[in-house]
Amino acid sequence: MPLRTRAIAAALCASLLSLAPDCYSSEGSGSTVRVTEQLAPPEAKQVLQRVRTAVTRNHLTRVPPQCLSFEVDDSPPAGMILVNVREKHHEGCSGDPATSPRLFSVRVSRKSNKMWTDAKSDSGEFEPLSR
Repeated sequence: MPLRTRAIAAALCASLLSLAPDCYSSEGSGSTVRVTEQLAPPEAKQVLQRVRTAVTRNHLTRVPPQCLSFEVDDSPPAGMILVNVREKHHEGCSGDPATSPRLFSVRVSRKSNKMWTDAKSDSGEFEPLSR
């Protein structure tokens, strides 16, 4: 995420953390900002929508779409956006509401918009994803 976007995301997390527990921010040399779909800056929302479409189109999980959450993670290699796909537990979706397990991740190239996922990998290796 560009520094400006990272700063905006961190500010959102800091100001809304009590209202939006799905927003994570940690400070330090390896600073990471994770912003859920609802709190993402406009440019990230476009990426999240493309990832949501790719997850559905490629049948990457059996979890119903309304029970998934998508978050942008600021820790991928340069030129990439990492989106973590998590299971959401709330009314209508089974599971403990205090948890939101990570199912898999999708990497998106900033230049080409190509995607890779570790959804089908037991070792965490990313494989190309068709659109």
